[in-house]
Amino acid sequence: MQLPPTELRHRHDRRGGGGVPRQPPGSEEAAHPPSVSARIRGAAVEGPHRRVRQGEGVPRDSQRARVYAAEDVWRAQLDAARAGAREVAVAGSRVVLPLELIFGELDAVRAWLQRLEADPGYAGAAAAAPIPLAVRARRGGTKAHYEAPGTIALPAPEHGTAWALRETVVLHEVAHHVAGSPLTHGPHFTATLLRLARLTLGPEAAFVLGVHYATAEVSVAWGRVAP
Repeated sequence: MQLPPTELRHRHDRRGGGGVPRQPPGSEEAAHPPSVSARIRGAAVEGPHRRVRQGEGVPRDSQRARVYAAEDVWRAQLDAARAGAREVAVAGSRVVLPLELIFGELDAVRAWLQRLEADPGYAGAAAAAPIPLAVRARRGGTKAHYEAPGTIALPAPEHGTAWALRETVVLHEVAHHVAGSPLTHGPHFTATLLRLARLTLGPEAAFVLGVHYATAEVSVAWGRVAP
């Protein structure tokens, strides 16, 4: 099992300089249902005219299930952190997890994305993805997905808070955009998500996700994680 590089290992909950502010308007750090990766549709690109699926000239997404399984464990730990269990033991280290943002509405996601895109760390990661991201409401409450060239579609029910309006779900879709891989979850995608997680949630959360990737035998282009 290949563990994340040592630069992702930290034992304290410190943000350091830069990064996205933790509390955009319309957001809250509150409890949310765990295990949401099955609802994230990174392997289908939906546009205004047609939907592209696996088998229609689409590259094989061989590690998608393993990526989702690792992210589900990660989100479950972040849910537990919001409930008070913030310190976890991972790969011989004791890590204090951050409080993941929960967004109250789509406008809060849009405001958060604007701050993310203005961050110099994001600019470096997204040099190959200059198109600003847009957010739209998705019909139906069971899936979220990314639409090339730059739209995130999230379910937003009229009453209550959608399961998808949380930081890690949005980051997953942003990673598809930045990595330039709307259809697959390969090593470039996973490295991009780890880099974005470190930028927004902090090195502790990124380290824990990297360990779960390693445990699930998920391939990561580790050379792309570091800025």
